[in-house]
Amino acid sequence: MRSTPLALAALLLAPCVAAQSRDSIVSPVALATAILRAQKHHDWATVLRLADSRAIAHFKREIVGMMSLTLDMPTHSAYADKAQRNILSYMFGVTSVTELKATPADTVLVRFFEYTESSGPWPEPTIVGFVSDGDTLAYVIIRRVAPKMHVTDSMPESVAELAQDHDESPIVDIMTARRDEHGHWRSMLDGGIVFSMGGFGLSLRPEDEPPP
Repeated sequence: MRSTPLALAALLLAPCVAAQSRDSIVSPVALATAILRAQKHHDWATVLRLADSRAIAHFKREIVGMMSLTLDMPTHSAYADKAQRNILSYMFGVTSVTELKATPADTVLVRFFEYTESSGPWPEPTIVGFVSDGDTLAYVIIRRVAPKMHVTDSMPESVAELAQDHDESPIVDIMTARRDEHGHWRSMLDGGIVFSMGGFGLSLRPEDEPPP
């Protein structure tokens, strides 16, 4: 069967069209939906693709700064030294801040996700809407409701009181969406992806904590 020039052109263009459709995030809400779904399913390649490159670079700078802080302090405890070494090793797969600095930013981010996300997911998010700030910037409003804590006999009294007072109030966060140089909406990794309105910090799993 002989292929016509039109048919050949369609076959050649098909992969390009498919690639474009995968990258076509038509609104800030579509971006938030896609990156939250990717985070939920631990699809880190998609999270990286939907993240603004400036946000990924900023994340690495934040981590390097936090890990360098202990080194710059005039006095620090043996516990702080061990905790820093454990974070570098368990979370980022390196043995020193120098090695961390030499690690590509996207690798640092993925290793952070792989370590922190294995401890359990955030409460299920609901996208409330978004507010535009010009043509290239928007803020997506995300609401999460933490599940009610169940009081157990083994809980310390102070924790049990907090659990009884918890009324499942929603946690509201903001995801910043920016258009990149190609006009695609990209996430600045806030809204609970990495950063949130409640702040940002690093913590080890209980089993990785150094002894006091």
